[in-house]
Amino acid sequence: MVTVTPRIFLTLIKVIFIGIAYNSILVRAVLFIALGGVGIVLSRFYNKK
Repeated sequence: MVTVTPRIFLTLIKVIFIGIAYNSILVRAVLFIALGGVGIVLSRFYNKK
């Protein structure tokens, strides 16, 4: 499970800085909200211990 966390962060960095750089502002806003929701779900999942 330790190796999953760096992969998630690298994927998020790639999506934020490369993947959505060429989209409209509305698409970017929706994607940031969705990524924030995924981050909240993941943090709750990892902190359930």
